Amino acid sequence: MKQSSQCNFLTHSGFLEEAITEKNSSISNYMFEMHDLASLEQNCQIENDVPTQLRHFGIIWIKNGSGSIKVDLEKYTINNNMLVCLSPGQLLLFSNCYNLDGYFMSFSSEFLLMAEGQTTGSFIDILFERRNLPLINPDEEMQSEMEVVVNMMNKEFRNYGLLRLQILKGLLKIFIVYLSSKVELKEQEKLCDRDSEMVRKFLTLVKKHFLTKKMVADYADELSVSPNYLNRIVKKISGFTASYHIQQCIVMEAKRQAIYSTLSMKEVAYFLGFNDYAHFSKFFKNNSGMNFTCFKNQVNQRA
Repeated sequence: MKQSSQCNFLTHSGFLEEAITEKNSSISNYMFEMHDLASLEQNCQIENDVPTQLRHFGIIWIKNGSGSIKVDLEKYTINNNMLVCLSPGQLLLFSNCYNLDGYFMSFSSEFLLMAEGQTTGSFIDILFERRNLPLINPDEEMQSEMEVVVNMMNKEFRNYGLLRLQILKGLLKIFIVYLSSKVELKEQEKLCDRDSEMVRKFLTLVKKHFLTKKMVADYADELSVSPNYLNRIVKKISGFTASYHIQQCIVMEAKRQAIYSTLSMKEVAYFLGFNDYAHFSKFFKNNSGMNFTCFKNQVNQRA
């Protein structure tokens, strides 16, 4: 077993962002980073004694290697050509890793929003919000196509040209849309049991009605079940409570409005269905770690 290192790059929340800032501060504003797993392993920066709680979205593509990876409470044996999509707040732990070959990509929700643009597609949900399909095992054709985009991202990440940010945004969007289309097909094949189907319906309803329906009971009534039952199966399938999914939809839309619109906080609050903008301000801070005005000011400064 390898001796774990205190220099695990995941545990140093600002380490890589500072490294990027020295080269090009515009990338670190909307954090995106990409690293070779072999180099991280060689430098003892991938294993740790305890799980690390992620601050950002992440995609790990392990092309070759051995060991294990634990995501939240589930432990998986590393196999060749496995891909893991991770969300902020999830716990990640690598153990007994040898001869890893692949990539680790990490990006903030703001960078992902910029890559997604103003579309309301379900790309984020397909890859990062549905926990019943934690791993992706790409076939040979998919591997080849992924390699093209990933190599371009890796090259551009190390290139400090004027349009680096725009190119990385575009490449990340292509990669996420491509993965989403593949995962959606596999997920549809697996969503056959009653609980999974109900969670799928719940998530669809939330995306349609979160502006006007913010209580779990509203969606339980739509699905003809009790709020407690809905919470239980949503937590079992997705790893999060029903109320968490509702709150995240509201916060995500609030951030979209902060980035892409000129609405004031009061106007955004009313748009999102809050009659009291002070209540909205407290809600936003509790669910994002920052008040709305500070978030919007940061966005404007970085524009």
